[in-house]
Amino acid sequence: MIISVIFAMNGDRIIGNKGGLPWHLPSDLHRFRALTAGKPVIMGRRTFESILARNRKPLPDRCNVVVTRNIAPWKHRQSTHPEMFRNCVFVESLQQGIHLMNPSPEVFIIGGSQIYAQALSFADRMYFTQVQGKFEGDTTFPQFNPHQWRTVHDELIRTDNHPYAFSILERLDTGASLGSTSGTDLVNPTFAKSEGYGKTITEIIEAGICPFCPEHFLWHPWPILHRSGDWILTRSGWPYENAEHHFLIIGNKHLIADIDMSDADDHHVKGLTRWAIEQFGLKGWGKIARSGETSHTGATVQHLHYHLIQPKPGLDGKALPVNFPIG
Repeated sequence: MIISVIFAMNGDRIIGNKGGLPWHLPSDLHRFRALTAGKPVIMGRRTFESILARNRKPLPDRCNVVVTRNIAPWKHRQSTHPEMFRNCVFVESLQQGIHLMNPSPEVFIIGGSQIYAQALSFADRMYFTQVQGKFEGDTTFPQFNPHQWRTVHDELIRTDNHPYAFSILERLDTGASLGSTSGTDLVNPTFAKSEGYGKTITEIIEAGICPFCPEHFLWHPWPILHRSGDWILTRSGWPYENAEHHFLIIGNKHLIADIDMSDADDHHVKGLTRWAIEQFGLKGWGKIARSGETSHTGATVQHLHYHLIQPKPGLDGKALPVNFPIG
């Protein structure tokens, strides 16, 4: 059995607001239905109640497995309304729900936050929708380390009213851990690009670590798209305004400045740049290093990284300006 987690979140890890989704992405909802049709979906009680409030019935064509500490009232409702709840199973734990669904080839974990947090330690696969932009929300997705996952599919979606990316991740056998770097001077909240990002930086300062070092890469919201040697390429969690594509190229080993790079480092950075250009069809781009003390670079993290950006086209066909702050 493959245990899959399916979710959508923005750069501030928001996944829900007042029992619903903070955004409306019809093509992503269609994908959710197509992926989960005919397969068990496991969820917490609050997620199930939000589905009932929105649809007035459980998810059709799927076995709805609901985790709740108080099964009795749900069993009563099921007995008095058998037609409505005939595709529902009520269990006391996530593990019990997974066990009951054996030998289904794949089971989907669909929320909420507490169920996701439990599932992340043993899930095999993630179906991950990355929504750009700022949204109001009261529910967030738990932190996970992208170094423990491999991206097997990735695409940028432009068919809806809001651009987003969709990725499929599979768990790696081992996570990366290449040494610890600590110190409160490694991050700077001054340049945080959103309120949510500012809260994240505050958490990092309290932890006293470098968030770009592999064993601490919990705060980065997006998956790793490609690897080359000691370097990785990922999307920026908080892209700059007017950026059509905004990638980060980050070294697994802790360097402060690009003048400390070896020839091998330079080779891998160029290789990742070339991969992104070919993979995403970049027609024109800028690549800029954040190097040195954050108080002078305008960065939030004092760990050498590159920004690779292609701007959006304007109505006149010319590239819109992307402001890259220095200092």
